[in-house]
Amino acid sequence: MRKRFLFMLLISAVFAGRYFMDDISKRSTAFFAGEKIAEPDYIMSGLHFDKYDSKGTLTQQIEASSAEHVPQDGSTLFKDPKITLREGEQAKWGVNALQASLVSEQSLQLNGKVHVMPLSAQESAYSLQTESLFIDLKAETANTQEPVTITSNRSQLDATGMTLSMREQKIELLSNVRGRHDPLH
Repeated sequence: MRKRFLFMLLISAVFAGRYFMDDISKRSTAFFAGEKIAEPDYIMSGLHFDKYDSKGTLTQQIEASSAEHVPQDGSTLFKDPKITLREGEQAKWGVNALQASLVSEQSLQLNGKVHVMPLSAQESAYSLQTESLFIDLKAETANTQEPVTITSNRSQLDATGMTLSMREQKIELLSNVRGRHDPLH
């Protein structure tokens, strides 16, 4: 019994040593080749982040199960993000996804079960669902090449690809557009 234990311990040590040597070897090769190794400088779990403008008004809130910041490219990767966009004191939009990547506070790439929904009780409000959505935060535009479903309480639009101007509140559906509308609702 003791020999089996020692044998298993020895095998485990060999595998662990090989794993660490492979990792060190890869890092050394990348270092000597002049490649920058993209590693997070911080990792957070259970994140809650509030962003304020220069006047002290709350503009957005982000909650995520975890976040990793990579200084080499200025990106932050969020897992299970829940983003609230505000206008003044009022929460306007909620954005959920399985993953999001914020790059230099300029752009936001959302991936996996992306859902954008209004947080105000407007009759004409709509929600959007897709698998991938790229948002240019400076230009206030969003786009995707993936299938998109846009719903309101009386209609549904399905399309492949879209561009959205948040400033102009204008959306362009790119192809395969299909719609349903219930006028009696």
